[in-house]
Amino acid sequence: MTTTTTTLTSSEHAVLVNPRANRASKELIAAIGEIVSPDHVYVCDDGDDYRDVVDALLTRGYGTVFTAGGDGTVHRFINELDARDTAASPPRIGIVALGAGNGLAGVVSGGGGDPLNDLRTYVLNPSADTLRLGLCEAEGVQFAYGSLGLEASALRDFRALLGAAQKGPLRRAFHGRAGYVTAIFGMTLPRRLFRKKVGVKVTLTGARGHAATDGDSGAELGRAYAPGDVLYEGPANAVLMGTCPFFGHRFKLLPLAGVDAGRFHLRISNVAPTKLLANLGRLRRGTFAHPAIFDFLVDEVHLEFTEPVPFQVAGELLGERQTLTIAASRSGVDLVRFL
Repeated sequence: MTTTTTTLTSSEHAVLVNPRANRASKELIAAIGEIVSPDHVYVCDDGDDYRDVVDALLTRGYGTVFTAGGDGTVHRFINELDARDTAASPPRIGIVALGAGNGLAGVVSGGGGDPLNDLRTYVLNPSADTLRLGLCEAEGVQFAYGSLGLEASALRDFRALLGAAQKGPLRRAFHGRAGYVTAIFGMTLPRRLFRKKVGVKVTLTGARGHAATDGDSGAELGRAYAPGDVLYEGPANAVLMGTCPFFGHRFKLLPLAGVDAGRFHLRISNVAPTKLLANLGRLRRGTFAHPAIFDFLVDEVHLEFTEPVPFQVAGELLGERQTLTIAASRSGVDLVRFL
């Protein structure tokens, strides 16, 4: 990840709001309109008119588009831009954290409080830092973080819990980290106790691969791997990958992400779920280490599981996969950082 400084003016700003985001409301959308002008606020979810809205944003030539929603909202916009064959420079992307997790907000230091204060600070301040974030790619989808196995299972259970509590008195209590931990303890972990272990074979299909550790002075490279080498073969309850260190709820699960512009952090874990739960604080801070965690910096790998496992990218569930190839994307995105 690299940073630059750019000059912004209010006429360059637009906000794309996902009305279904966790913290979205009519009142909040109206408040956004008071900050950037209603003429520059676009409200759209995943409906058929989404592409038309993106067309309008690009036609009007906004230099910066703030995506107001969760990580899925940001990634939907990133992938929509990537799908367009245009010579024009894509807009910078700002993040107004309205989702339940908002891991991407962690790399731009946003989403820690009132998202409107974050947005207001940007609009009033003509200078902003920009962070260049690389991306991963799998099955034509660009993403900054993703996982297969335990972490994706926990996300699936969290979504199910939110759905069950949608109209009940505990709806607000289950949104956020408390609901995520409840889903792990009440759903994911009990189910895992009675399942056989899943195995995975990870092969380097790209040009560069290294074992890596998180040292005192940053990433420390270990063994080098050549194309076709097997990085790992054995039991694993989770495989995580990304260029963004943070997953939802600011869990720093990939502390080596972003240290190499041409590669992503691949983490394979066979740590017992009970051990992970006992170290949630260290997991969230990115300081948890264990002999059954294997870290790599790679540009492309192929995964083969012994059975289908849940797959998610940026907090969006994409079903199950038994095989999957993940590569470092040639594309990247410019994220505007909060000062």
